[in-house]
Amino acid sequence: MATGHRALYGWLNGAENGAFRTRPREDKLGMIEVLPFLLGVVIYLGIGGFLVYLALRFVRAAEKLAHSAEQIANKP
Repeated sequence: MATGHRALYGWLNGAENGAFRTRPREDKLGMIEVLPFLLGVVIYLGIGGFLVYLALRFVRAAEKLAHSAEQIANKP
C-alpha cells in the first residue's frame, strides 16, 4: 500500500487503494482540477452578495434621507 503524498495523490485522482499514478485520468475530472473552480464560485458569490448588501444599505439610507427631507418640508 502506498503511503504519504503518493497515496493522497492517487486517491485524489480516483485510483483504487491509493495507487500512485503519474498523470490524472483523462475521463474523470479530479479533485485537483475542481478545487480552483469551486474557489472561484465561492469568491464570485461572495462578491455578488457583498454588492447586494451594499445596494440595500444605499437604498435604506436614501429612504431615510427622503423621509427626513419630507418631515422638514412639512414643518409648520
